[in-house]
Amino acid sequence: MWRIIEGIKKFIRKCRYTYQQVRWGFSEDDLWAVDNHLALHIANILEYFVANHTGHPNIYSEDEFNAKILRIASAFRAYLEIDKKRCKAENELIEAYIAPTSQMTFEEYRDRTEQIIEQFDAEEKECYKVMRELFGDDGFFAELFD
Repeated sequence: MWRIIEGIKKFIRKCRYTYQQVRWGFSEDDLWAVDNHLALHIANILEYFVANHTGHPNIYSEDEFNAKILRIASAFRAYLEIDKKRCKAENELIEAYIAPTSQMTFEEYRDRTEQIIEQFDAEEKECYKVMRELFGDDGFFAELFD
């Protein structure tokens, strides 16, 4: 019986989130990871723009313009992949730490957690450099019109 009740609750939540997405373009569910939500939508929009725009600013050739947009979109996609890898590594570490047969001390767990953070932070910083080009001082963001 509880499975039926949980299924109904899940269905109601999904309906509420769908309504919110239609009305606002996002839902409360998207707030769980706003960074991922924005990165996914920005990457999708930029890739769609490259495939469908009909012109480009005079300061770029069409190939240069498209290449810059795709490089930025790729950085947003890479950010999403890094986040998945980070979550997977953190979850595996947690599972190893809490396993009944684990011999890992809290200090080892903390040290390995810091290593994971350092590893993925360095990768994310590389993405940030490219992602910033979208909103940089050169006004590139304002060039995205058709």
